[in-house]
Amino acid sequence: MKSWVVLFSILSGLHGCNPDKIDIQRDNNGIITQLPHVWKSSRSDGGLALGMYRGYFIGEKGLLCVATRKSADPAGEFYLQLKDVNSGENIWIWDDFFEKKLARPLNRSIVVHENKLILHDLWADYCIDAQTGSTVWKRIRGFGSASELTNINDKYFITGLSKESKDAKKIDDAIFIGDFKSGQVEQLVKPDYSAEYPFFNGQSTYIGSIYRFKTFTKDGNDLLLIPYDEIGPEVKYNNNRSFFGLYNISQRAWIYNRKPLSLEEDGSSPSLMPIIHDDKVFLTSLNSLGCFELPTGKRIWQYRLTEVHTSFRDMLLVDGKMVISSLDGNLYCVDAKNGTQLWASPSGAFSSDIYHQDGVLYGINGDFLRACELKTGQVLWELKSLDGKLDGRDDSEFEGFVTGLPGANGKKGRIFATTNLNIYCFEAAR
Repeated sequence: MKSWVVLFSILSGLHGCNPDKIDIQRDNNGIITQLPHVWKSSRSDGGLALGMYRGYFIGEKGLLCVATRKSADPAGEFYLQLKDVNSGENIWIWDDFFEKKLARPLNRSIVVHENKLILHDLWADYCIDAQTGSTVWKRIRGFGSASELTNINDKYFITGLSKESKDAKKIDDAIFIGDFKSGQVEQLVKPDYSAEYPFFNGQSTYIGSIYRFKTFTKDGNDLLLIPYDEIGPEVKYNNNRSFFGLYNISQRAWIYNRKPLSLEEDGSSPSLMPIIHDDKVFLTSLNSLGCFELPTGKRIWQYRLTEVHTSFRDMLLVDGKMVISSLDGNLYCVDAKNGTQLWASPSGAFSSDIYHQDGVLYGINGDFLRACELKTGQVLWELKSLDGKLDGRDDSEFEGFVTGLPGANGKKGRIFATTNLNIYCFEAAR
């Protein structure tokens, strides 16, 4: 291992494998409440770290996380660590954020192509060499935009406002296409917003927004699936409404646009990241989940999962099941074919993204790392952070992301989860 990697590991305060004996503990229902860790590695010099809510593997050995260090600013400084998945040692450290700050937590904010990593913050983009952890370029954008970022090969896509919209003090998000090598972006497409219900907030006129969108390649064409929101008439929950469209990047033309997404009588909230499977796309609005034909945008089914006025945090599709983490506190599982609810786990919703591995769902629930069966929702783990026992820090809880690596040759996989102070590696439930 290179000497600079060893030096970075020392400076980061790496904890060695199993520094203290931790026994398996179970409650009266057989749920595991304490579990030995494979390794534990610091991502803070004492302050409570925040900043990343989705796990990213870089190459075959690296797991990315946000770290913090104390500074004259009470909020501290932010930087990135790439952790070795087998040991927790730092492969590299990158600390070239503008003003050492993140403007917002990172979720779907990172894409990687040919060893170049692009990180999209609210006002800035960064390109980092994923092998060495050095800055390729960084750029402050003239517009804020949603935190989601996506790419097709060496082209990446972000949302934002054109100069003309800013000059006109108008909010009508467009999608921009950027180049990995240079970071230069140009406007690609803007949805066909209706200005029927413009809203003036005292400074700008709101027309419409894009929060999450999906890029993919199908039948030789590069495509964009774009859900978007705009102001509509006052209905049951609010005066928002949602639509979606399918755009052919290769031909620079809409295949369809303004297909209804929200239930007209309810109002809307921004959809979670679209999930595309075969010729279907799954989208959300407020408390409803919908399945639509990808080629046409036609609604196949759409149901409210609850009558509570709420929205969803994350969803995934696995083994023909849609799993949805709801802000009403429940984790829902529905049949992806017809929307029939298979089970619901009260107080089971995750505050992190949902991660699935080998028939088990993982996520952070409150301050617990929870694992449950995909088939039934039965809870297997409910782990409290070990930072209180190992570091004397009862104020540090599980917070951030959960991800994992499947096992091979009959061995169990690994699960990685962050607390406010550390990242832990555990043997998977199976």
